[in-house]
Amino acid sequence: MANISRFFNLFRAYVRGLTTRGKIIGAVVALIVIIAGVRFLKGGNTAAPADAVRLRQVQTATIADLANGSVPLPLIGEVKSLSEAEIRSESSGSITHLYHRLGDYVGAGTIIAEIENSSQRASLLQAEGALDSAKASIQKSDAVFGESKTGTLDTIRSVYTSNDDLVISKLDPLFSNPRSNVPHFEILTSNSQIASNVQNERVTLGQLLEAEKKRGASLTVSSDLKAEISKAIDETRQVKSYIDDISVILNAGIPSVSFPQATISTYIGVVSGARTSASASLSALSASQQALTAGELHAATPEGSSSADAAIKQAQGAYAAAQAQLEKTLVRAPIGGTLNNLSINLGDFVSAFQQVAIVSNNGALEIVAKITPEDRDSISVGAKVKIEGEYDGHVTRIAPAVDPTTKKIEVKIGLSSPAQFTNGASVHLDITRTPKMTKTGKTISIPVAAIKINADASVVFTVDEAHHLVAHAVKTGPLLGDKIQILSGATPDMRIVEDARGLKDGQEVDVL
Repeated sequence: MANISRFFNLFRAYVRGLTTRGKIIGAVVALIVIIAGVRFLKGGNTAAPADAVRLRQVQTATIADLANGSVPLPLIGEVKSLSEAEIRSESSGSITHLYHRLGDYVGAGTIIAEIENSSQRASLLQAEGALDSAKASIQKSDAVFGESKTGTLDTIRSVYTSNDDLVISKLDPLFSNPRSNVPHFEILTSNSQIASNVQNERVTLGQLLEAEKKRGASLTVSSDLKAEISKAIDETRQVKSYIDDISVILNAGIPSVSFPQATISTYIGVVSGARTSASASLSALSASQQALTAGELHAATPEGSSSADAAIKQAQGAYAAAQAQLEKTLVRAPIGGTLNNLSINLGDFVSAFQQVAIVSNNGALEIVAKITPEDRDSISVGAKVKIEGEYDGHVTRIAPAVDPTTKKIEVKIGLSSPAQFTNGASVHLDITRTPKMTKTGKTISIPVAAIKINADASVVFTVDEAHHLVAHAVKTGPLLGDKIQILSGATPDMRIVEDARGLKDGQEVDVL
């Protein structure tokens, strides 16, 4: 109040010393100043709320722990299911049926959705009719075995020719130097690992195709066709796997000047046709194999057997192939679990190998985190982990190598109470380190952040009983990476603040 009275007295004296016009103008200006001064004085006399000043939170550790690296390693991890599977479509088309919704529990093998499959169902019905017709046939034929061998020989040679055409004529234009020992896949892709695999597969297939040409030229009905057809099936599967890998690369292809998007799209169609051809070759080989087996049984039976036996086997192979094609249009859950992701709706168009769902066992969870190679030596399997400062866990597995993409090492953590966590959530971790023993007499090195380096001295801080900081001058040595040597002024058992940045002697703090 005395300050306010002093302002008014000054105002009156000021007004008396002015002319009439000046008094009016001066009075207005002075009045504004006085009002501001009164507000200032009132504000200055008002005490700040007790909770307006927030104390700095600090953590403490002994110098020995800081030097040995036994302070817990803080990380951010992601909660994941121990049993989780991505579901991808095996064919392209529109979704015509959707049997489950997001969050539903599905058993292993459950059909989640159907892709348009009218043609596949028609093919299956046709194959079923052929099988029924073959079963109804009762006509005997002594020549069944010879016919099956001739048919098998023709099938094998045809498949070998088809394999050569698929690899060399259809897919080699995607490579530079495809027939050399170092073929190079020309289309850029975000999946470099599978591109490398395809280049290695091309070298292997070059040797396989040469061997097939030689064997095909020397085959006769007297050859061991049973062994040859088994070999042909295995090799054709290799060709189909190679085509599948190229399909994955093209779907992740990056357009360039040499291979614009239009060209990539064209080759996607070419590869799709090649995949169909390879599947047809496998179906033909399977049918011939079954016919050959039926012929052998007929030849080994003195009384002979019905020619229908061979026809039945062949029809069964065609029926199985039609069933396989239909199965590719059914989106099934490979494992039992909850649909945590379902990215398709009724009527959507999906491409082959497109991810459409994720099914997980949300009751069996773990945490996956990444550590740097520098931290690897201080972490061991079995180390205790504190999760969100409340829940317990332990390290169950540490990857043996650095991930080439993230340049970090994956660590998996088991949970003592998995019911407290949600699949996909991010959590804070504190992993107990394995202390590194230092030799007696060796200079102590602690993290640079624990030392406050001033112009006149370097200090570390301890905390007294009243929660005030106490500065201790230390003599420092050279900087070693993210640590600095302490030559004197501190002892191993001294408990200091881990992060001294921005602190000062006497400051009140909140110790975590």
